[in-house]
Parts: sequence; structure tokens; C-alpha cells
Amino acid sequence: AVAVRRGFTSLCGQRRSVQAAKCLCGQRVAVRCIANTAWAFATAGHPSPLLFDAVARAGCTSICLRPASINSSRRIHRRCCSTRLHEHLWPALANTAWAFATAGHPSPLLFDSISSALISSTRKQAARAYLANTAWAFATAGHPSPLLFDAVARASAASIDQFMPQNLANMAWAFATVCHSSPALFEAMSRASAARIGHFSRQNLANTAWAFATVGHASSALFEAMSRASAARIGQFSPQNLANTAWAFATVGHASSALFEAMSRASAA
Repeated sequence: AVAVRRGFTSLCGQRRSVQAAKCLCGQRVAVRCIANTAWAFATAGHPSPLLFDAVARAGCTSICLRPASINSSRRIHRRCCSTRLHEHLWPALANTAWAFATAGHPSPLLFDSISSALISSTRKQAARAYLANTAWAFATAGHPSPLLFDAVARASAASIDQFMPQNLANMAWAFATVCHSSPALFEAMSRASAARIGHFSRQNLANTAWAFATVGHASSALFEAMSRASAARIGQFSPQNLANTAWAFATVGHASSALFEAMSRASAA
């Protein structure tokens, strides 16, 4: 009976995704509606290639992409309609990128169009969480966009002191993952992270250490703060956290006998 119910639930989910895809096909849908649809399916953990393909096509069309190029080319239409791209669409575009990255659905054309649309508006006001989420999404999707990351870096550095710990960790991880150098941003993040290190989760600590070591930005003050915070909570670290932290500290050459002793005990336990 349980198997039957699960099968029925799965079938219903598939039918809903097909219906949603049909609604999106051939229509000019508002960007926010597209974002909400993608976000919902990604958050629910319901993979639907048909639905995400339809969302990608609708999204590209709504972000000033030539419809003909959707199937014939990956060249984006550079004449992105700035009059339609207002600042309040930042959440929609960031959430769309997040949804596709979370669902693991590749769509280079959609990410190109989102990148092109956001570059011109990033220098204006954009919520800090959306800046971090956008960088995380592009890095997770394996879609480096140098111009977008440059724009995100400039916008983020200007308000980095207001970033939450999760945003700081995500931003550092994203830039390191796509190997995008931004010394000014990492210097700003090092100061902000050191000041908030007590609020970092164990995953944030490990990811931040890995990110700064990966880009070669050895901030003594930050690594010293991470050393103390990590040693105090080392019992909560996963094996991957331990490995990444040890690698990061060794890579930047930051000596911390107390931390390595704590990691030694935790690894042997």
C-alpha cells in the first residue's frame, strides 16, 4: 500500500510538472512567475527536466533573448531591455539561478542571459543575500561569468560589513570555486568574517578557510580567528570539514598547534 501511494504521489508530481511546462511554453511569462515556478520545484526537490527546460526557454525570452536563438544558438541578445529590468527583479533573477543550480539542471543559455541582465544593475542597489546567492548559484552550476563576478565583487565590497555569516561564507566559496580573483573583496571579507567568526557554523568555518587558501589570500587575523573558533568546536566537524581545514591552514602556512592538536584528536576518535 505504501508503495502504491508513493507511486501515485510521484505520478501526480510528474503530471503537475508537465502541466506547468505546458503553461510556460509559447507564452511571454513574467520573470517573477518563472522564478517562483523554478524555486518551488527546486525547493521541493522534484527534478523535472521537461519543466526546467520550459522555464529556461521562458526565462530567456523574458530577459530579452531572441526566441529564435533559444533552439539555434547560444548567443545571447546583447540588447537587453533595461527599461524592463528594474531593480525589483534582482530577487527573481537570483532565485531563478539558485533554483537551476540547486536542481542541478544545466542551462548555459539561461545563465548567460541572467548574467547579461544583472551586470548592468549590480552596481545599483541589490540585496546582500541576492548578491551572495547569485555568486553561489553560478559557481555551483559551473558557469563562470567574469564580468558578473566583477560586478558582484564591487557591489559586495561596498556593503560587506552588513553581510550575514552565511552570505560571507557563500561569497568566499563561490569566488574560490570559479577561481575568480578579487583581492579587494577578499580583504573586505576577511575583516568582516573575523569580526563575526563566533557566529559561523562549522561548515562556514571550513568553507571559508578552504576558500581563502584556494585563492591564496592568507589573512593572519582571519586565520587566527578561525583557528580559535574551529578548535573550540572541533568535535562537531565532519571528516570533510577536518580535511578541508587542515589543508587550508597548511596551504597558507598558518601555524596553529592548538588547532592541529584538536584536529588530531578528533580525527583519531
